[in-house]
Amino acid sequence: MSIEDDFAAFRRGAGEETAKLREEIAELRAHAERVGEANDRLVVENAALHAKIAELEHLLSPKP
Repeated sequence: MSIEDDFAAFRRGAGEETAKLREEIAELRAHAERVGEANDRLVVENAALHAKIAELEHLLSPKP
């Protein structure tokens, strides 16, 4: 094999690896977005639960 052939093989391999990495990056970004959305929902649910707890504590607290 010549240097040109070696370089061409290297470029093909690098191109394939780059394509795989780009696909993996896209999958990771999509996953991060799903996790972020789930986290946002949990923050809202957590706030609602804290509000409900405060309401219940108020209702159940001894009255003077």
